[in-house]
Amino acid sequence: MHPDNPFQTPYDFEKLTPFLPYQFSRLRDSANSKSHLPWHDPNFIHAFNHALLKERYGINHWDLPPNSLCPAVPGRMDYLFHLRDLLPPKRVKKTRILDIGTGASVIYPILGSAEFGWNFIGTDIHKRSLANAQTILDANSDLKNRIELRHQSDPNRTLNGILSVEEKFDALICNPLFYESVEQAHSSYEKRQSKTERAIGNSISSTRTFSGSLHELVTKGGELEFLSLLIEESLTHAPQISFFSTLVSRKTNLPMLESKLRTLGVPHQQVIQLHHGNKTRHLLMWSF
Repeated sequence: MHPDNPFQTPYDFEKLTPFLPYQFSRLRDSANSKSHLPWHDPNFIHAFNHALLKERYGINHWDLPPNSLCPAVPGRMDYLFHLRDLLPPKRVKKTRILDIGTGASVIYPILGSAEFGWNFIGTDIHKRSLANAQTILDANSDLKNRIELRHQSDPNRTLNGILSVEEKFDALICNPLFYESVEQAHSSYEKRQSKTERAIGNSISSTRTFSGSLHELVTKGGELEFLSLLIEESLTHAPQISFFSTLVSRKTNLPMLESKLRTLGVPHQQVIQLHHGNKTRHLLMWSF
């Protein structure tokens, strides 16, 4: 984890529990004991991440649609701190970021705006996700003036069609869709569920819902095709965006994406490993 990330483990649960809903108030008795916390419960995951946002930034409203993905705040913050390190220091407060696929949680713009004072344009192809994101912004006035949401009407495009020719951005960020099909998404979920059950030594309730709406997880061609398109479109928008970046969830996709950047003649690229708990993801960055 980036050394400047404010959400370092171990978490101070005594500090966080006042910001948790009543049904989790019993956790005060087991504060700082991670093994007793219901990490398998999607309701707790949302409540815990919301508590992080409340305690540090005063984000009072952060409701998500049913069965939506709940982003892990510490990991998302890590991405932004690594991005910050690449930006000219004297321009940090004036930074303008384009977030591709901002989602219903609008998490990256919230964190970047609250922590650094950056301005964001967040885009998404799903109007319902954008509507939920706008509700969050409307309820948190400090964010509303620094974050704008836009609808990408063409699901076969990433950048084309959402920017005017005179717009300039310091960086682009992206947390892409993972899977090629519904079947692949469910198979991955079942593997994770089985692993979690073994880890905690008992069975999770069979009523637990699939975590994440399918439009947040599945795209034609999966992560590789989506990011290949983003790389291709970045050539056209290079004069408008100083740094391009994206998370890459599948390590096997990384060599192919790096090769594509070289083939297209992109002069600068960099890969950074992001470690959070047992997970390792890769941050791919490039510039012209």
